[in-house]
This record gives sequence, structure tokens and C-alpha cells, in this order.
Amino acid sequence: MVTDALHFYRPDVEDERWRYKQELLAQLQDESDKQGEKIDDLEDQLLEAKNEKSETDAAINKIKNGD
Repeated sequence: MVTDALHFYRPDVEDERWRYKQELLAQLQDESDKQGEKIDDLEDQLLEAKNEKSETDAAINKIKNGD
């Protein structure tokens, strides 16, 4: 007896699998977007901290140089 994938094809099962995959894909895309936003926020905070440190270092150097 020859069996192949088409022999076992059931549209209702395939539709359910497709819906599940679409829902999972949407959830994962949302999670990825949120992680990207979190990375952007952290990068902004890091840049701000670096700028503040540069300003502090400039003030230190100004004092050391007698200005």
C-alpha cells in the first residue's frame, strides 16, 4: 500500500496549524520589537552617561590645568 502526504491531508488540521504558526509568528515579532526598543533605550542611556562623564572629565581637567 502506497501512502503519501496528500493521502493524510486534512484541511481543518492544516488550517489550525497555519493559524497557530501565524499567532506564534506574531507573538515572536512583538517580542522582538519590544527587545529592540529596550536595546534602543539602553543605548540612549549609555550615550547620555558617556556625555555626562565627558563633561565631568572636562571639568576635572579644567581644574587641574588651573582654569
